[in-house]
Amino acid sequence: MGLDWGIGRYEEVAKTIEPVAQLVVSRAGVTPGERALDLGSGTGNAALELARAGARTIAVEPSPRLRDVTRERATEAGVSIDVREGEAASLPLDDRSVDLVVSVFAVIFA
Repeated sequence: MGLDWGIGRYEEVAKTIEPVAQLVVSRAGVTPGERALDLGSGTGNAALELARAGARTIAVEPSPRLRDVTRERATEAGVSIDVREGEAASLPLDDRSVDLVVSVFAVIFA
């Protein structure tokens, strides 16, 4: 059984590190309509920024609870995010199905 990263209360930390997601997405040069992936999306900081920038956004996250947090935040923000279960070693999407990939802090959990 794998470790469940969702047992931590990352929502509080997410508020503090939200500016990093904003910076990463702004530097990624997202254009409206692009297909974008937030890999290891956690609470959805980068996914929300991608969606706000007009990208068709997929958030991939192994933790069920954090996927739920991302869905809730997307609803509150009025944006659409396709939230999927998965991890970097086995992405739940077809090859070449996105134009852009961002990952903010997920590597520290790998």
